[in-house]
Amino acid sequence: MKTSYYRLIITSFIIMGLAAPVFGQSSADEARKHLVRGMAAIEMAKSEAELTAAAAEFKKATELAPTMAAAWYNLGSVQSKMGQLKDAIASYRRYVILAPKADDAQLVNDEIIKLEYRLERASIELVFVKGGCFDMGDTFGDGLPNEKPAHNVCVSDFYMGKQEVTQGQWKAIMGNNPSHFTSCGDTCPVESVSWNDIQDFIQELNSKTSKSYRLPTEAEWEYAARSGGKKEKYAGTSSESSLGSYAWYKSNSGSKTYPVGQKQPNSLGLYDMSGNVWEWVSDWYDKNYYSSSPRDNPGGPSSGYAKVLRGGGWADNPRDSRASFRHALDPSGRYDGPLGFRVALSAR
Repeated sequence: MKTSYYRLIITSFIIMGLAAPVFGQSSADEARKHLVRGMAAIEMAKSEAELTAAAAEFKKATELAPTMAAAWYNLGSVQSKMGQLKDAIASYRRYVILAPKADDAQLVNDEIIKLEYRLERASIELVFVKGGCFDMGDTFGDGLPNEKPAHNVCVSDFYMGKQEVTQGQWKAIMGNNPSHFTSCGDTCPVESVSWNDIQDFIQELNSKTSKSYRLPTEAEWEYAARSGGKKEKYAGTSSESSLGSYAWYKSNSGSKTYPVGQKQPNSLGLYDMSGNVWEWVSDWYDKNYYSSSPRDNPGGPSSGYAKVLRGGGWADNPRDSRASFRHALDPSGRYDGPLGFRVALSAR
């Protein structure tokens, strides 16, 4: 939606003149100053900081003159540019209420629909995970040295993404698709992403949704994969013969990814925590960390050379698909392979 700078200024002065009796001439004059400053700022804006400064001017104008339609329109426009979808929708709606007969009212309504669609595509379904204590690591006696010793860990309540983040969700937030299996479609997990790439995604996701998504910790991931800390070898079962009902892995994947949520979930209702794509978690990797891990909400070492991945992928055997199996890679590496993730959210 593009409206010329000068037309907006003229429109704003007309609206301000009509609205001045409603909120007082002094407030109108002051609001006009902020509106013009904001328009000048957005016209020249080339960075996020400059857009933020423009938004602050428009916000101040709406506070001084709540019925000033032009200020709401411009606030919505800059919020949309900044990816603040919910705020932009609210500002645009306010504009339409104040100026329902404006020439561009229908265009603004169309923009609201587009933003709502983007917000819906960006939304992530979460499952509440009641916190508790469990024995983390090799509890079956067939694990690798970095899964030992099994040790008691307690995690607080949190939310976990019901499914792996999809290609459609990544595209809605980032505007691109780094995946190798793009032909799989928007409902397939995004893959071939580095840990660092995911931090950029999460930052944009939080900006657009006004939430505080993050990667789960290694302890949270294993607790959730094992259906709330149960003694489960895989996510949903301990039987290798039934693993194919819960996971896409080497024996049944045909060497490719699949749309999320096609297999059975574990008893918490979480899908694909074994198989399909590996899932990055927040922790730095240390093969000996379990020997010194704190009991309550461990977050991993303070530094390291690699980040942890969990769950196995479509190319992996049952051993690597176990809930306790730990893999680690350079956080900057994209690796053309089944590396994806799901998000978590702390319970407040």
